[in-house]
Parts: sequence; C-alpha cells; structure tokens
Amino acid sequence: MKADRDVRNRRLAELSLLLITALWGGTFVTVKAALTDATPLYFVALRFTVAFMAMAAMYPGQVVRAARPGCRGVVVAAGLFLLIGYTMQTWGLVYTTPAKSGFITGFSVIITPLIARLWRYPLPDRATFAGIGCALIGLGLLTLDSGLGAVNLGDCLTLICAAAFAFQIVMVGHYARRIDPVSLAAGQIGVVAALSWPAALIIEPRPDHLTPRLAAAVLVTALLATVLAFLVQSVAQKYTSAARTALIFTAEPVFAGLFSWWFIGEWLAPAQMMGCLLILYGMVSPELILFWHGRRADSRRAGRPG
Repeated sequence: MKADRDVRNRRLAELSLLLITALWGGTFVTVKAALTDATPLYFVALRFTVAFMAMAAMYPGQVVRAARPGCRGVVVAAGLFLLIGYTMQTWGLVYTTPAKSGFITGFSVIITPLIARLWRYPLPDRATFAGIGCALIGLGLLTLDSGLGAVNLGDCLTLICAAAFAFQIVMVGHYARRIDPVSLAAGQIGVVAALSWPAALIIEPRPDHLTPRLAAAVLVTALLATVLAFLVQSVAQKYTSAARTALIFTAEPVFAGLFSWWFIGEWLAPAQMMGCLLILYGMVSPELILFWHGRRADSRRAGRPG
C-alpha cells in the first residue's frame, strides 16, 4: 500500500512540475513583448518584488519563518543560486545567441545529478540517464538551428547559469522534506527581489515609465510563473528526484515553441519539431522502461512468458 501511494504521489508531483514547466514556456511570448519597455534585470527585479509582496500578503507567518535561523541559511543559498542563474543567463545573452543560450542552459539536466552526488544521493538509474540523453539531443535539435559556432564569453556565462539552476534544483529537492514549502519558496523569491535591484541599478538604465504591457507581464510572471510555480516546485520535489525534476524542466522550450506558434504564428522547422518529440520521449521513456521491466518481472513470477 505504501509503495503504491508513493508511486501515485511521485506521478502527481511530476505532473505538477510538467504543468509549471508549461506555464514557464507560455510566458516567453509575454516577456518578449515586455522587454521592449524594460531592460532584463529591471524586469526580473519588478517580477520578484511583486511576487514577494504577494507571498507576504497571503502567507505572512511563513514569510517571517523563512528569516528564522533554522530556515534562513537554506533560503538565502537557494535564492542566491536562483539570482545567479537569472543574472548569468541575462548577461550571457549580450554576447551569445538565444539558440546557444537555450541549449547551454539545458545542460543543467546533466549537471543536476552530478551535483546531487555532493549530497550523497545515488546517481540516476539507467532509464533516467537514457531519458536525459534523449532530451539533450532533442534540446539541441530544437535550439541549435544556427549551429554552435565558437565558444565565447556569453557561452561561459550561460554555463554558469546552468550550474546555478542545477544547484537550486538540488537544494530545493534536499530541503523540501525538512522545511515548510511556502517558507522555502517565499525565502528564495525574497532573496532574488532584494538583490536584483542593486544589480539593475548598477548595470542597466532605468525604465522611463511603467507601460500597461509591462505591468501586465510583471503581474502574470510574478503571480503565476513565480509565486504559483515556486510553491508547486517546493511541494512536488518532496516526492521526486532532482534528476527527474531537471529532466521535466527540459520541456520548457517545447512549450515555448507551442505557445509561440499558437499566439504569434511562429512555425517550427522539421528538425525543431523532431527535437520537441525527442524531449517529450525523453521525459516519458524512464516510466515506460520501468513499467515494461515491472510487467516482465510480474510475468516471470506468474510463470508466463515476458
């Protein structure tokens, strides 16, 4: 009974992670339009500030708990990795192409299980590793239509971004079972909000005014793609591994492509469509492999051919 319940919880958690991945992919069109009215770091600062204000209004007790000694160190560390990821990705785009940035960011799916070893977690099983490899090939087909080219400063900065996101995924997965998920999510959001403002003030010119398009994008990304998404991630990672979480997150460019096609008529090339299919197959193949082996084992125990 407990084993069946654990499987159900894991599948529900992974479905929830897939839904927030779709939500993140859906915000690309909104954010792309909003960035004509604000620079990237200012947008991040506005987004996380509004998100933190919403968290404080809804869960004041948990926000206060996030600053207590038993929780403070974890949320600051996870929030710093989150901030580093967003900052390095933004700076990297100054020097590299969006296609290369998307592919290199996807390397977090490889880095995550390796970093998990630092917390003494076992490496993923062969089925998950096969899914990771398949998803990476698909990610390359989806994003590298212009080719890799020479490695430059932007590529190096984006690789730091991928490592930072991997650390954040592993930390959330490690501490989600010990810390209240609302406090864990609120603390990370608060850290990014507090530290992104100084970075924006130092690096980028200040926006002239808050346009309706920018305000709408900030609200959508703050309330749905940040508050809701980080709450779901903090809860869901109690029931699944960091490696599986990173694998699910590789579907983000798939959903981005689908929403771009739906809303602005941007078509994917045949190779990019194949990449989407490979990513989706990489996500479900570990389940299919484990299910097949389970059926074969049950057949052998029942004396039937597998």
